Amino acid sequence: MEKLKLMFMVLSLVAILVCLCASVWLYMEGQGMIYMLLFFAALLWQGGLLWKFWRGMRNEE
Repeated sequence: MEKLKLMFMVLSLVAILVCLCASVWLYMEGQGMIYMLLFFAALLWQGGLLWKFWRGMRNEE
């Protein structure tokens, strides 16, 4: 079950990264500054959650 949770957390991180790249592209077109900031914050948050989860899994082994 923990591996499934880890897989979904990684997939979420990848999806957020794709959305961040799309918002950077929109920003270059003159739009998307708020989306870019939102997805950057989400990327940091999800990355922190994934790091804590992964570190917790390593400590249990």
